[in-house]
Amino acid sequence: LWISTENGLSRFDPSTGSFNTFSISDGLTSNQFYLNAALRDSSGLLYFGHTAGLSIIDPMRTKAVHTVAAPCFTRISVADRVNYSPYPSIVRLHERDRSITFEFSALTFDSKKESRYAYCLEGQDLEWVELPAGSHSVNFTSMRPGKYTLKVRLLEGDDTQCGICEVPVRVVPYFYHSWWFYLLSLLILIVAFLIYQDWRVKN
Repeated sequence: LWISTENGLSRFDPSTGSFNTFSISDGLTSNQFYLNAALRDSSGLLYFGHTAGLSIIDPMRTKAVHTVAAPCFTRISVADRVNYSPYPSIVRLHERDRSITFEFSALTFDSKKESRYAYCLEGQDLEWVELPAGSHSVNFTSMRPGKYTLKVRLLEGDDTQCGICEVPVRVVPYFYHSWWFYLLSLLILIVAFLIYQDWRVKN
């Protein structure tokens, strides 16, 4: 039995006594249906009228699928000149790049609900940082050389955690800040000291 209500569209199975309710988060354009605004055509399709128009249901193809809403990265800008879009496997930038901006969005049908996000930059942040409601980007400036992983999660209204998206970030240092430069400098100093000692002994 398909039952239209003022708070979604319900499917009732008399054999099990179970209800499945569909709402905006499942793809409907409205949760408020009109009384007696329902029709079944000869092919078996169901038509339900609501405050935002009309929804057509194919009962043979509709299944109760419970998905976890998750954000995804939509744009990554490095120093306002390098753009990764939309799904990079890794983000690389140089120490001279002063800023990087990550933009993201939730994969949800519910456009009326204002999504909230939290992020954590592993390698720098020790805990999750919650963003203000409606904010869907985060910016980092003057990142130190190293390996990081940015994680972004979607927060529901009850502050429960939903899906998480993440991307590795690699910040390459100037050559004179790299380990091999320090090692090479040390070797040069050792060789120079040995040459000086040899010259001093000979003299």
